Amino acid sequence: MGGMARIPQPTGGRATDSTGTGMAAENLVLVVDDDEQICELFRETLDAVEYEVVTGRTGEEGRARLLERPKEFDVLVIDIHLPDVDGFDLFSEFREIAPDAEVIIITGLGSADTSIRAAKMGAFDFLEKPFSLLALSQTVRNAVERKRFRRLTAALSSTKRTLEAELTMKSFQIDQVRELVNFARLINEHLRLDAILDITYEKLPELVNAETFSLFLYDSARREFKLAITNRPNLDPREPIVVKEENTPIMRRAIETHQVLFIDDVNKSGLLPDERSKRARMYKKAHSVCLPLKVEDRPIGVLNLNDFRADEQIQEYVNIAVLASAYLAPVISNAILYQQIEETANRDGLTQLYNRGFFDKSLAENFRRAARYGRPLSLLFVDIDHFKQFNDIHGHQAGDAVLRAVATRLSANMRIGIDIVARYGGEEMVLIAPETPPEGIRVLAERMRGDIEQLRVRFRTEKEEKLLSCTVSIGAATFIPGVEQFPNERSFIEAADSAVYRAKHSGRNRCVHHRDVVSESDK
Repeated sequence: MGGMARIPQPTGGRATDSTGTGMAAENLVLVVDDDEQICELFRETLDAVEYEVVTGRTGEEGRARLLERPKEFDVLVIDIHLPDVDGFDLFSEFREIAPDAEVIIITGLGSADTSIRAAKMGAFDFLEKPFSLLALSQTVRNAVERKRFRRLTAALSSTKRTLEAELTMKSFQIDQVRELVNFARLINEHLRLDAILDITYEKLPELVNAETFSLFLYDSARREFKLAITNRPNLDPREPIVVKEENTPIMRRAIETHQVLFIDDVNKSGLLPDERSKRARMYKKAHSVCLPLKVEDRPIGVLNLNDFRADEQIQEYVNIAVLASAYLAPVISNAILYQQIEETANRDGLTQLYNRGFFDKSLAENFRRAARYGRPLSLLFVDIDHFKQFNDIHGHQAGDAVLRAVATRLSANMRIGIDIVARYGGEEMVLIAPETPPEGIRVLAERMRGDIEQLRVRFRTEKEEKLLSCTVSIGAATFIPGVEQFPNERSFIEAADSAVYRAKHSGRNRCVHHRDVVSESDK
């Protein structure tokens, strides 16, 4: 590789105290839970040198503990189900008393709605009972780390002297520091990953004085990197670019060592394997920087910076990039967690397709986008023929098996990351297909129809195993601004619905486009 040097990252010190160990417990944690075993678990798990744990068994007791030292607590852990007070009310009250403390919510198993509500109210994270000691320790550590970086943000905006001491860049202009503080503030205002990435795309290059960058998210289970966002002209973030860990030595080394890597000559050390032969490199300068994005010691991705505009100030800008990465990593981590929670809430329990609520929201967004940019948008309604007979003859479990099998086939025919398949209700399913004209949606609909017609659903009863078959009727509609007009998404839905109605009343097991319905009515 083209000469990589590690750049030390800023570290925080720990104050000493007159305790038995000679060290002060840096972090004060309040745990409010009516289960004494939970309180004891926090006391035993968290290192006494690093944490002082104060507990309360009721909301009233927890409030009293907080009021004794309101400005000292770093982390507040609240069981959302307390015997004497509503956990969310206590959460709101605690935020007013100790606005700088990070809040962790303890929830019961499967309480996705509770977790989403807590996240929207500003909770840092949640622990779902029963939780492991590792989850407890890492969540509290992450919360403490988040508060530490928020303190640093506040310090950056105080005075130029404090700024210069923290960043060790006495020559840096105050407006550049304000940009860093503004960047941290903006990304912390959002829970959605796409919004955070949009802000990063807009603000980061100017902030670190680098013309091009790429941000990869790391999947530790698959040991691979997936491109999340980039402004490099030879990479398209809309394409699913995934790089195996063993194929990218620089990014792999960054997450393994948790160090910033400076590449002297990127032309000798491609950041992506396909740059070596398939794609021409488009770097203007030879040097590059690869920064790990991590929460504690858990890697979540890497940030690659290229083409720094000022060679003489690279070290100063790398220091800014280190801090920007430190702000960005926990925000991205929380956004991914929120996305996972929201994804669960948006799924239909039986088919695992998206549910009706998510479909309505997604169709509205895609309809507005198609109207704004003048691009085609197609919609499919898929109705299982004679579905009631499966329930009446074979039982509801057989009907459920058919629904799951059809849903699987629809998902197999969709474009991942582009199309959206959802359960509309009962035996009806829908597919939103952006950038798809009438001829394209006709081909897709017919392929799906034929695929499902060949489907055989294996269903086992107590007495025998059966092979069930089914067919579907499909109705399609296409919105093309200026050509195929619909005043709103509701009329668009009605057009596809009328097409599936025509398909069912024309013999079933067929596909009908809304254009066909309109043409026949005009005759």
